[in-house]
Amino acid sequence: MTTGSWEPNINNKRESLSINHADLAHFINLSREEQLSSIESHLSETQLQVFPGLIERSIQQWQAAAENLSQDEIWHLIRFWTVAEKISGWECAEKSPVIALNKLLKKRKQPLSKDQLLWIKAQSDNHFLPNGPLLM
Repeated sequence: MTTGSWEPNINNKRESLSINHADLAHFINLSREEQLSSIESHLSETQLQVFPGLIERSIQQWQAAAENLSQDEIWHLIRFWTVAEKISGWECAEKSPVIALNKLLKKRKQPLSKDQLLWIKAQSDNHFLPNGPLLM
């Protein structure tokens, strides 16, 4: 059994966390460099504790943060969040950033391909991906 460090004000950090471009670039690069199977080793202990706060950001916040990203960059973010959800404490369910990013691609009339959809389904047990709840 492993024990991690605990920061007493971690919830405050999660609640105040905003989506920033440096973190997005890091997530994109992890996907581009095929490092998704080792995400945890590329994040600090603090990041592993704080980044789940990003899951709580709204669809609008995610779409605004990704607004100037290319279709390819958004795809890599989708890949990152699909796999990152396997990290303990990062479970997203219907709040997954994948849903917001997929909706952004649809708005752009650049929907995910069949192969991309199949990849998501093969990587995740989250039945909300990539479209979200039926009544959303």
